[in-house]
Amino acid sequence: MKSLICYKTKHGATEKYMHWLADAINAELKTFDEIDRKDNFSDYDVLVVSSGTYAGLMPLNRFLKRHWKNLEDKKVVAVAVGAAPANDSWSQWSYKRITQKIRDKIKYFKILGETPENARPAGYVSQVKKDNLKEVIAYINA
Repeated sequence: MKSLICYKTKHGATEKYMHWLADAINAELKTFDEIDRKDNFSDYDVLVVSSGTYAGLMPLNRFLKRHWKNLEDKKVVAVAVGAAPANDSWSQWSYKRITQKIRDKIKYFKILGETPENARPAGYVSQVKKDNLKEVIAYINA
């Protein structure tokens, strides 16, 4: 299976994760800005779409909506990266902002990102670890 990872990063955590994921699943890697609006993704079987979560908003949602006509028949994995854990109310609200017809056809993961540098408490330990991708990798490889 040929895979493409498309991502948008603001603070760098998403980019770090997607590089690790690309190595793990042997995927091509592109930022959202490198994707043409007319791209039909016909060369790919699996698409991973990832972005950070910013105050409940995820650029990956807009990307999915914009390209859904060309993605709906593919294996699509959405990976949201953010400081709040998956069970947090903000994380759940973000997920529900993805339209139901898209949510029904994708696999969604929320993984821990970084707290912005200016908001980190003393003794802060990064939450960005390769191990956070284990479930994503297992799902894609299944």
